[in-house]
Amino acid sequence: MGRESMEIKQILEEKLRSIGGILAVSSKFGTENKLEALNLIVDNSRNYSQWRREISQLVSELMGDDLDPAVINIAVWNSRDLAQSWGRPKVDKVSFETSADHAQVRVCLSWRGDHFWGEASGPNTAAFVRMLISQATLRALEGFLKESFSLSLLGCQELTIQDRALIVVCVSVCSSYGEQTLTGSAFVKNNYLEAVVKATLDSLNRIWGRISI
Repeated sequence: MGRESMEIKQILEEKLRSIGGILAVSSKFGTENKLEALNLIVDNSRNYSQWRREISQLVSELMGDDLDPAVINIAVWNSRDLAQSWGRPKVDKVSFETSADHAQVRVCLSWRGDHFWGEASGPNTAAFVRMLISQATLRALEGFLKESFSLSLLGCQELTIQDRALIVVCVSVCSSYGEQTLTGSAFVKNNYLEAVVKATLDSLNRIWGRISI
């Protein structure tokens, strides 16, 4: 592959990866910078026809009208497929330190061999500590995110259902494509701090394959 073809390949793949919902891209170029194959894995945020139309239009704009549609191969994975093949971040450690009126939380998450810490600090009150744990979890998650996405905590509450404590978290996911509000929950079992972390992780389960690196 010549230098010019490599540059075109890089531009094309970077442009496609910037589209929310495209999970993986690979392309092959032949002589005279001709696109011979374009393989993509996408999520199920659109149906197959919508994906094919959107991708074909973008590639045609970059490559010109001589594009052969047959070289574009698209595989659609649903969220269950993604969960089974990629998994989700796991809780490695949650540390919680307090003074008379101050609390500091550190959360460590692991995913596919990588580890990221998130930290948050603030007033040492029961309601605020829940928020700190969730905020620290989001900061740790940012290490796994594509640059075009950001996370904000909207709320973290404890409810009681049939005498069981339930943590409910509301998170905002922002990107150049807009904002999405998501919720997650987890029952408190043996570890209150981990329940808050798990509720925060649960809020992003449905879209994790789309926003993660």
